[in-house]
Amino acid sequence: MGRLGVAWERFWFEPEPAAGLGVVRALVYAGLLAIYSRTDLSSFGTLPAEFYAPVAPLRLLSLPVLAESHLRALHWLWLLSLALGSLGLFSRASAVAAFVVGAYLLGVEDSFGRKDHRDMVVVLTLGILAASHAGDAFSIDAWLRRRAGIGPPAPSPEYRWPAQAVRLTLAAAFFTAGVAKLRHSGLAWVASDNLRDLLIEVSYIGFHTGHQPNLLFARSAFLCKMLAGATLAIEVLYPLALVSARARVVLVPASLALLVGFALILGPRFTTWAVLSVVWLPLDRLGSVGRGRAG
Repeated sequence: MGRLGVAWERFWFEPEPAAGLGVVRALVYAGLLAIYSRTDLSSFGTLPAEFYAPVAPLRLLSLPVLAESHLRALHWLWLLSLALGSLGLFSRASAVAAFVVGAYLLGVEDSFGRKDHRDMVVVLTLGILAASHAGDAFSIDAWLRRRAGIGPPAPSPEYRWPAQAVRLTLAAAFFTAGVAKLRHSGLAWVASDNLRDLLIEVSYIGFHTGHQPNLLFARSAFLCKMLAGATLAIEVLYPLALVSARARVVLVPASLALLVGFALILGPRFTTWAVLSVVWLPLDRLGSVGRGRAG
């Protein structure tokens, strides 16, 4: 096997302790539970059927929009599965339920004229966790197994590839956002007054909805161009975090600052992406913390 093959093997399948992935599982499910417990997805069941334009998975499976009461029940089931997944109780069943129910509910949300690329990253992450052994440590299930005399699992590739897959998903999301800007606008996305005009537009839309406009950044065309350039650079360079520890130290915190900036200045809240970014925490150190907590 050549050097490239060895690097590929290490990237995906270098053995890691189970506790690190367990801590990530607990944090991701808890974060998503906190976010989606404040979202009412049942109202989509009251919309006219003529407005329903199902996204590809729902269309291929011929899945309809359920009645409001059924959607509300599914929403509560989803929240329950996220809570159990965070605790690590019935880990595999709760992870599968979180993925299946969450994919349907978020798919319904995106089938009424609004396609939110934030949701796809969440669905893919839930699918990755459902296919993993993330409940083998730092979970109630693991505690019950120890009570039954079953020792902790040894370090394994099974506890590395899920985290790498989520990291790759985040990298693809950021990178494609940057590529889309370059594809449709080129460097004019940075050099023009595009971002400044967008800030003004969003500010006054917010004014009509009861929020005071925030024109602090829009007052300076130069500052807007700097922010646009930084945004594009972070998005396009984000995949370097996958292969370079030095780049990771810069790009991951910068991406979190970017998400906070989106929420404070432009309005779109990428809170879910910020939650999923916990996967960049050092799993080897989390493993030691997880083993200590479990003990």
